[in-house]
Amino acid sequence: MKDTKKCKVCGKFFEKPYTESKKSWKYRHKYCSTKCSRENTCFKKGQIPHNKGKKRWWKSSGEFKKGQIAPMKGRKRPDWTGAKNNKWRGGTSSENDKIRHSIEYRLWSSAVMARDSFTCQKTGIIGYKLVVHHIKNFSDYPELRFAIDNGITFSLESHRLFHKIYGVKNNNKGQVDEFILLK
Repeated sequence: MKDTKKCKVCGKFFEKPYTESKKSWKYRHKYCSTKCSRENTCFKKGQIPHNKGKKRWWKSSGEFKKGQIAPMKGRKRPDWTGAKNNKWRGGTSSENDKIRHSIEYRLWSSAVMARDSFTCQKTGIIGYKLVVHHIKNFSDYPELRFAIDNGITFSLESHRLFHKIYGVKNNNKGQVDEFILLK
């Protein structure tokens, strides 16, 4: 026995398409044709769409002029940023995060890599997944954080291996030299 339903508009009985599962068929299909569905929706003559005349958030602020592309995908909404966001905690970024994402840190990192010719000093890998390692700890020596002599270029794997062997605290030049000679 085939599944049949009665159209909400014309009252005609229609069958379930063979590609539909039983569950989705039960809830989705209410009309026998596209013509009947259009007669029962906002396409009806004289009916006004639900959003006609309503301003968009980017048009109401006066921030964007006629002819400009409205900021949608990939752009921050001005009414949801900073203290206006419901998850705002008062600007609680740690000092460590602020420093590691600063311009000075990026310049230091690129300067160390350029000095080392974008090459891992342990494996000799050139320009692939490179990181800059602080020879003397970042946290213990704040005055040496941006010193180019305090950095060395490692591949990501070598850097992880270094910290696996020597830990993350109390690192020094001797450990780095020993690690480079290690096989």
